[in-house]
Amino acid sequence: MQTFVFLLLLVAQQPGVDLVHRYVEAIGGEAALRAVRTRVTTGEFNNGRGLVTPFRIVEQAPSRRVTLIGPRPIDSNEGSGRGFDGVGGWDKSFIGTGLRSIEGQELVDMQREADLLRPLHLLDGCQTVTVETSADRSIAVCAMPSGARLRWHFERASGLLVEQESTDATRPGAIRVLFDDYRMVDGVRLPFRTRILLPGATIGYTVASVRHNEPVQDAVFRRPAR
Repeated sequence: MQTFVFLLLLVAQQPGVDLVHRYVEAIGGEAALRAVRTRVTTGEFNNGRGLVTPFRIVEQAPSRRVTLIGPRPIDSNEGSGRGFDGVGGWDKSFIGTGLRSIEGQELVDMQREADLLRPLHLLDGCQTVTVETSADRSIAVCAMPSGARLRWHFERASGLLVEQESTDATRPGAIRVLFDDYRMVDGVRLPFRTRILLPGATIGYTVASVRHNEPVQDAVFRRPAR
């Protein structure tokens, strides 16, 4: 019993653990997160360069996720999206890059994003974690063994995650993801607006609806034939 208590205290003293625990509680708690087995999110995608079109994100526990952009089927010439089937990842764009397999650090990032219980596993894989503070934010800084660095910005007043920043030696500049307009859906608080700030572009996802625990077909996660 004494050893168990000691281990709990040791974990609690690790930098960033308290921030993540407060974040999990702010979005509904562990039990509410674990009650979600599938999630289907729909809304409007904006690439920041004039393209505004519907999107659909389908997620299934433990770690399958597909994002479909536009009204066309993914197997059509105009189909666009990206997916992770639990093992491998793919990306297909209608702007000329076509269908490709995801590899390397991009695949690692995709697998992490596909974890439906990601808030519970936020610090998994971090080689070191440090904490920074500002007037209105607490920031957990995660250094990965690959050299990649993740910074999670939590609003001090609410405990909610409001920004994620990632840097990687294999790509120029940082990628920032901003989360806001949190709303409660089936006991889980989710951001209804996400903006991805890339070097030279800003991509936006505005959510219209979220549905939980609907049946999901395996085929939706499969790599397109073309």
